[in-house]
Amino acid sequence: MKNYTIQIGNVVLLALLIGASISCRTLDFAELTPESRNSNLLPAMATEVNVDVLEGYFYGKTTSTTEFISQNESESNSTIIQTIADDRPFSTTSNDFITIFERDVKQNISNPIGKRQGTMVCKIVALNSDMGGMGLAMISACTFGTLNLLGFPFSSNAASVDVEIEVYNKTDELIGSYQAVGRSRVFSALYYGYDPLSASRLSKIRAFKEALDKIKLQINADHDLLIQALKD
Repeated sequence: MKNYTIQIGNVVLLALLIGASISCRTLDFAELTPESRNSNLLPAMATEVNVDVLEGYFYGKTTSTTEFISQNESESNSTIIQTIADDRPFSTTSNDFITIFERDVKQNISNPIGKRQGTMVCKIVALNSDMGGMGLAMISACTFGTLNLLGFPFSSNAASVDVEIEVYNKTDELIGSYQAVGRSRVFSALYYGYDPLSASRLSKIRAFKEALDKIKLQINADHDLLIQALKD
Protein backbone atom coordinates (compact mmCIF):
# COMPACT_ATOMS: atom_id res chain seq x y z
CA MET A 1 0.00 0.00 0.00
CA LYS A 2 2.83 2.37 0.87
CA ASN A 3 4.62 1.76 -2.44
CA TYR A 4 1.33 2.24 -4.29
CA THR A 5 0.81 5.59 -2.60
CA ILE A 6 4.33 6.69 -3.49
CA GLN A 7 3.79 5.68 -7.11
CA ILE A 8 0.58 7.70 -7.27
CA GLY A 9 2.37 10.66 -5.72
CA ASN A 10 5.14 10.43 -8.31
CA VAL A 11 2.62 10.30 -11.15
CA VAL A 12 0.80 13.33 -9.74
CA LEU A 13 4.06 15.22 -9.33
CA LEU A 14 5.09 14.40 -12.91
CA ALA A 15 1.71 15.62 -14.15
CA LEU A 16 2.20 18.84 -12.20
CA LEU A 17 5.63 19.39 -13.70
CA ILE A 18 4.24 18.90 -17.20
CA GLY A 19 1.35 21.21 -16.42
CA ALA A 20 3.71 23.74 -14.91
CA SER A 21 5.72 23.94 -18.11
CA ILE A 22 2.51 25.03 -19.81
CA SER A 23 0.84 27.22 -17.19
CA CYS A 24 3.85 28.84 -15.45
CA ARG A 25 5.42 32.09 -16.54
CA THR A 26 8.55 32.19 -18.66
CA LEU A 27 11.46 34.60 -18.31
CA ASP A 28 10.66 38.24 -19.05
CA PHE A 29 13.64 39.79 -20.88
CA ALA A 30 13.04 42.99 -18.93
CA GLU A 31 14.92 41.15 -16.15
CA LEU A 32 18.09 41.78 -18.17
CA THR A 33 17.69 45.51 -17.62
CA PRO A 34 19.55 46.68 -14.48
CA GLU A 35 18.06 49.19 -12.07
CA SER A 36 19.22 51.40 -9.19
CA ARG A 37 21.05 54.31 -10.87
CA ASN A 38 23.92 55.92 -8.96
CA SER A 39 23.38 59.54 -7.99
CA ASN A 40 26.95 60.41 -9.04
CA LEU A 41 28.06 59.07 -12.41
CA LEU A 42 31.63 58.41 -13.46
CA PRO A 43 32.95 59.53 -16.86
CA ALA A 44 32.39 57.21 -19.80
CA MET A 45 34.02 53.82 -19.18
CA ALA A 46 34.89 50.81 -21.31
CA THR A 47 33.80 47.38 -20.02
CA GLU A 48 35.34 43.92 -19.82
CA VAL A 49 33.83 40.75 -18.35
CA ASN A 50 35.75 37.69 -17.21
CA VAL A 51 33.48 34.62 -17.28
CA ASP A 52 36.18 31.93 -17.24
CA VAL A 53 34.74 30.32 -14.11
CA LEU A 54 31.39 29.88 -15.88
CA GLU A 55 32.74 28.55 -19.14
CA GLY A 56 35.27 26.14 -17.69
CA TYR A 57 37.94 27.30 -20.11
CA PHE A 58 39.52 30.49 -21.38
CA TYR A 59 37.13 31.96 -23.88
CA GLY A 60 38.73 32.66 -27.23
CA LYS A 61 38.97 30.95 -30.56
CA THR A 62 39.19 27.27 -31.22
CA THR A 63 42.03 26.82 -33.68
CA SER A 64 42.53 23.72 -35.79
CA THR A 65 45.49 23.24 -38.11
CA THR A 66 45.55 20.80 -41.03
CA GLU A 67 48.71 19.84 -42.90
CA PHE A 68 48.42 18.74 -46.52
CA ILE A 69 51.41 16.86 -47.97
CA SER A 70 51.97 17.20 -51.69
CA GLN A 71 51.64 13.99 -53.71
CA ASN A 72 53.98 15.30 -56.40
CA GLU A 73 57.32 13.50 -56.11
CA SER A 74 59.21 16.56 -57.32
CA GLU A 75 57.61 18.56 -54.53
CA SER A 76 57.73 15.89 -51.86
CA ASN A 77 58.94 18.31 -49.24
CA SER A 78 56.30 20.95 -49.85
CA THR A 79 53.30 21.26 -47.57
CA ILE A 80 50.23 23.43 -47.30
CA ILE A 81 49.12 24.58 -43.85
CA GLN A 82 45.49 25.52 -43.33
CA THR A 83 44.39 27.12 -40.07
CA ILE A 84 40.74 27.50 -39.14
CA ALA A 85 39.57 29.60 -36.19
CA ASP A 86 36.01 29.30 -34.88
CA ASP A 87 34.39 31.31 -32.12
CA ARG A 88 33.25 29.36 -29.11
CA PRO A 89 29.71 30.31 -28.10
CA PHE A 90 29.04 31.68 -24.63
CA SER A 91 26.62 29.92 -22.31
CA THR A 92 23.26 31.55 -21.62
CA THR A 93 24.39 32.53 -18.12
CA SER A 94 27.55 34.20 -19.42
CA ASN A 95 25.55 36.12 -22.03
CA ASP A 96 23.07 37.27 -19.39
CA PHE A 97 25.80 38.48 -17.03
CA ILE A 98 27.68 40.30 -19.80
CA THR A 99 24.51 42.03 -21.02
CA ILE A 100 23.49 43.15 -17.53
CA PHE A 101 26.96 44.43 -16.60
CA GLU A 102 27.45 46.39 -19.82
CA ARG A 103 24.02 47.99 -19.47
CA ASP A 104 24.59 48.76 -15.80
CA VAL A 105 27.88 50.54 -16.51
CA LYS A 106 26.41 52.57 -19.40
CA GLN A 107 23.10 53.42 -17.75
CA ASN A 108 23.68 53.48 -13.99
CA ILE A 109 27.40 53.83 -13.17
CA SER A 110 29.01 55.99 -15.86
CA ASN A 111 28.04 58.64 -18.38
CA PRO A 112 27.36 56.90 -21.71
CA ILE A 113 28.37 60.04 -23.63
CA GLY A 114 31.92 61.30 -24.00
CA LYS A 115 35.45 60.01 -24.36
CA ARG A 116 36.16 56.91 -22.31
CA GLN A 117 38.35 57.69 -19.32
CA GLY A 118 39.05 54.15 -18.14
CA THR A 119 37.85 50.56 -17.96
CA MET A 120 35.61 48.63 -15.57
CA VAL A 121 36.42 44.94 -15.38
CA CYS A 122 33.88 42.50 -13.96
CA LYS A 123 35.03 39.06 -12.81
CA ILE A 124 32.68 36.26 -11.84
CA VAL A 125 34.59 34.63 -9.00
CA ALA A 126 32.13 31.86 -8.18
CA LEU A 127 28.58 30.76 -8.95
CA ASN A 128 26.46 28.24 -7.08
CA SER A 129 23.12 27.19 -8.49
CA ASP A 130 20.87 24.31 -7.52
CA MET A 131 17.30 23.16 -7.76
CA GLY A 132 16.25 22.74 -4.17
CA GLY A 133 12.92 22.44 -2.47
CA MET A 134 12.87 18.68 -1.95
CA GLY A 135 10.53 19.37 0.94
CA LEU A 136 8.22 21.18 -1.47
CA ALA A 137 8.28 18.21 -3.82
CA MET A 138 7.54 15.78 -0.98
CA ILE A 139 4.61 17.84 0.24
CA SER A 140 3.31 18.09 -3.32
CA ALA A 141 3.53 14.33 -3.77
CA CYS A 142 2.01 13.51 -0.36
CA THR A 143 -0.97 15.77 -1.01
CA PHE A 144 -1.34 14.44 -4.57
CA GLY A 145 -0.96 17.96 -5.93
CA THR A 146 -3.94 19.39 -4.06
CA LEU A 147 -1.90 22.17 -2.48
CA ASN A 148 -0.24 22.93 -5.80
CA LEU A 149 -3.63 23.54 -7.37
CA LEU A 150 -4.13 26.15 -4.65
CA GLY A 151 -0.81 27.82 -5.46
CA PHE A 152 1.69 25.94 -3.28
CA PRO A 153 5.12 25.85 -5.05
CA PHE A 154 6.42 22.46 -6.16
CA SER A 155 10.11 23.39 -6.52
CA SER A 156 12.56 26.26 -6.21
CA ASN A 157 15.88 27.33 -7.72
CA ALA A 158 18.51 29.08 -5.62
CA ALA A 159 21.64 30.87 -6.81
CA SER A 160 24.50 32.79 -5.25
CA VAL A 161 27.24 34.62 -7.15
CA ASP A 162 30.48 36.23 -6.01
CA VAL A 163 31.42 39.24 -8.13
CA GLU A 164 34.52 41.43 -8.24
CA ILE A 165 34.79 44.73 -10.14
CA GLU A 166 38.05 46.54 -10.75
CA VAL A 167 38.37 50.08 -12.08
CA TYR A 168 41.36 51.11 -14.21
CA ASN A 169 42.36 54.52 -15.53
CA LYS A 170 43.50 55.31 -19.09
CA THR A 171 47.01 54.02 -18.38
CA ASP A 172 45.66 50.71 -17.01
CA GLU A 173 46.48 51.54 -13.39
CA LEU A 174 44.16 49.94 -10.84
CA ILE A 175 42.33 52.72 -8.98
CA GLY A 176 39.48 50.82 -7.34
CA SER A 177 38.49 47.27 -6.39
CA TYR A 178 35.08 46.13 -5.14
CA GLN A 179 33.44 42.82 -4.23
CA ALA A 180 29.98 41.59 -3.25
CA VAL A 181 27.87 38.43 -3.11
CA GLY A 182 24.33 38.28 -4.44
CA ARG A 183 21.70 35.65 -3.63
CA SER A 184 18.30 34.78 -5.03
CA ARG A 185 15.63 32.09 -4.89
CA VAL A 186 12.86 31.69 -7.47
CA PHE A 187 9.88 29.39 -7.01
CA SER A 188 8.12 27.23 -9.56
CA ALA A 189 4.37 27.11 -9.01
CA LEU A 190 1.15 26.99 -10.94
CA TYR A 191 -0.47 30.28 -11.95
CA TYR A 192 2.12 32.69 -10.55
CA GLY A 193 5.48 30.91 -10.55
CA TYR A 194 8.01 30.27 -13.29
CA ASP A 195 8.64 27.08 -15.20
CA PRO A 196 11.73 25.21 -13.88
CA LEU A 197 14.06 26.29 -16.72
CA SER A 198 13.08 29.96 -16.40
CA ALA A 199 13.35 29.76 -12.61
CA SER A 200 16.90 28.43 -12.87
CA ARG A 201 17.96 31.19 -15.27
CA LEU A 202 16.13 33.93 -13.37
CA SER A 203 17.64 33.00 -10.00
CA LYS A 204 21.14 33.55 -11.46
CA ILE A 205 20.15 36.83 -13.08
CA ARG A 206 18.66 38.22 -9.86
CA ALA A 207 21.61 37.08 -7.76
CA PHE A 208 24.02 38.81 -10.16
CA LYS A 209 21.95 42.01 -10.17
CA GLU A 210 21.90 42.04 -6.36
CA ALA A 211 25.69 41.75 -6.25
CA LEU A 212 26.03 44.61 -8.75
CA ASP A 213 23.63 46.78 -6.73
CA LYS A 214 25.83 46.31 -3.65
CA ILE A 215 28.97 47.18 -5.63
CA LYS A 216 27.31 50.26 -7.14
CA LEU A 217 26.81 51.62 -3.62
CA GLN A 218 30.52 51.13 -2.93
CA ILE A 219 31.46 52.86 -6.18
CA ASN A 220 29.09 55.74 -5.47
CA ALA A 221 30.69 56.21 -2.05
CA ASP A 222 34.14 56.43 -3.71
CA HIS A 223 32.95 58.72 -6.50
CA ASP A 224 35.17 61.70 -5.68
CA LEU A 225 38.27 59.54 -5.25
CA LEU A 226 37.63 57.71 -8.53
CA ILE A 227 37.01 60.97 -10.42
CA GLN A 228 40.31 62.36 -9.21
CA ALA A 229 42.19 59.16 -10.06
CA LEU A 230 40.66 59.10 -13.55
CA LYS A 231 41.91 62.65 -14.18
CA ASP A 232 45.50 61.92 -13.11
